[in-house]
Amino acid sequence: MTFRVAWHGLPSYSLTVDVHEQSLVLSNVLPGIRAKSDMYNALKQFLVSLSAEDRPLHRRIDSERFRVAAISQRNGIALRIAARNASLECTAKALVSLMQEFFYGFLIDGPFYDYRVNALGMNPDRAQ
Repeated sequence: MTFRVAWHGLPSYSLTVDVHEQSLVLSNVLPGIRAKSDMYNALKQFLVSLSAEDRPLHRRIDSERFRVAAISQRNGIALRIAARNASLECTAKALVSLMQEFFYGFLIDGPFYDYRVNALGMNPDRAQ
């Protein structure tokens, strides 16, 4: 199943739900970004940090229950979260947490100001 999702005034995303794989994919969260770019590598590191033991529990993605990955696609980068030991409902809740961390921790607080403004059209005065 595929749905359209809007998040914080960003361009809408395509959300693909794969019941058999127990996964959710948000396509094109970083349009125009290619694999092996600095931003893609920074995103992969950021995703790993979301499961760090020193991260507060309410902001941590439990790596025992979920696998999180950045996926290079033709038009940009997608985010994928898949259940390991969780229901699809729990995975959907984890996706909301993941997107919140992605938006505030990676896009807003990250070093990619020009990309946020130019590629995503984010108003720098309203972003925080």
